[in-house]
Amino acid sequence: MEDDLFIFYVLDGFSLGHMQQHMIQLFAWLTELSTWPPDQRPSVLYVMYEIEPPDVLRQIKDKYYDPMIRDYLAYFANIVSSSLKRAVRFPLEVKLVEKTSYVSHAPESCQSIIRVLQESASTPLSSAMTPRRVLNFFGRCINSQQWIGHCASWFPSPSVVRRWRHYLHHHKGLPVQVGPFVQNKQNTWQVLVFDRNQGGSRSLLNPVEVENVTRQVADAMLPNWLAANVTYYRFEGRRGAAMSWDWNCKLFASYDTVVLVHGAAVSNTVCMRQGAGLIEILPQQGNPTKYSMFEPLAAQLKLVRRAVPCAVKQDDFNGIVQPETTALEKALHSVFGAMLRKSHVDRFVV
Repeated sequence: MEDDLFIFYVLDGFSLGHMQQHMIQLFAWLTELSTWPPDQRPSVLYVMYEIEPPDVLRQIKDKYYDPMIRDYLAYFANIVSSSLKRAVRFPLEVKLVEKTSYVSHAPESCQSIIRVLQESASTPLSSAMTPRRVLNFFGRCINSQQWIGHCASWFPSPSVVRRWRHYLHHHKGLPVQVGPFVQNKQNTWQVLVFDRNQGGSRSLLNPVEVENVTRQVADAMLPNWLAANVTYYRFEGRRGAAMSWDWNCKLFASYDTVVLVHGAAVSNTVCMRQGAGLIEILPQQGNPTKYSMFEPLAAQLKLVRRAVPCAVKQDDFNGIVQPETTALEKALHSVFGAMLRKSHVDRFVV
C-alpha cells in the first residue's frame, strides 16, 4: 500500500519553540494536501515526535501538540467537505507516534524511518512498506541570507499565512486583526506582560518594574479616549501546569501588545492578530534584533515587533532575566507609536 502512507517526522521535538516551527510546516503541507484530488490523498498520516524523557515535556505534547494536530485535521476536513459538498475525513487516519530515544541526525533513508516506526508504533508495520512521501523537516532551523544566526523558517508563502488566518478566525473563532478603535466609544488597549515561574529559567528578575514601565508608557502615549489595561501573568508550565493549545492560542489572540522573554512561549504569537505589538526580551550579546527565531515569524504575521536587550551571566540565557528599563521604555514607545499610526494598522479609526 505504497500510496497510502505519509510520514511527518519531527526531529528535536523536545525543544518546544522549534516544535512550533514543525507544526506550522505541517499546517502548510495540509494546506497543499487539501487541494489534491481525493484519490491522491494519503489514507494514513504518521506524525512522529522525538520526545525527551522528562514527563513535563510529554505532558505538553499530550495537552498542546496532539490536540493542535487533530484541530488542524478537523479544520481541513471542513474545508474539503465544503468543496466536495459531502462530509469527508482528512486524512482517513492519523497516528501520533513518539520516539523517546534522541537521535542527533536525520535517518538516512525512508527505510530507516520505517524501522523507527516499527520500533515506536503500537501497530506493527510491514518491513516492505515504503512511504509515498516523507516530510522530513529535520533540524532546528532553516538558515537563509535574510535571517542571521539563530533563525527559522515558518510559513512558506503568504497564501499559507492567509489560510492560517482563516483557520484562526473561522475554525477557532478568534479575531485576526487589531482594532478598530473608535473615538468617543469605550475602548481598551489590552497589554500582557507574560512571565515564567518565579525564579525559574528566563523569568523576570524585576516583574513589577517591567509592569509599571509598560503601564506608564501606555498611559502616556495612548489618547485619553483609549484606556490601557496592563495584565501581568506568570505561567507555571514548566512545573507541570501545561495548558492546552486552545488556551494558549486564545490568550495571545486576546491582547493588542505582549511583552515577554525569548523562549517557547513566544511561539504562541502565531495566534496574535495582524498589527499587534510584540516586545521580545533577548540577551544583549551581538545584535538582539537578529538573534531571535521569532523575528521572521513576526514579519510574516505583520506584527509590530521590537527587541529589548537584557544582561545574562556567562553567556547563559537560562537564568533569571533583567531587561534594561531604558531600552524597554524605548521599545514600548516605538511599538505603541507604530501601532497607532494608520499606515501600520489600516483599520484604526480615530
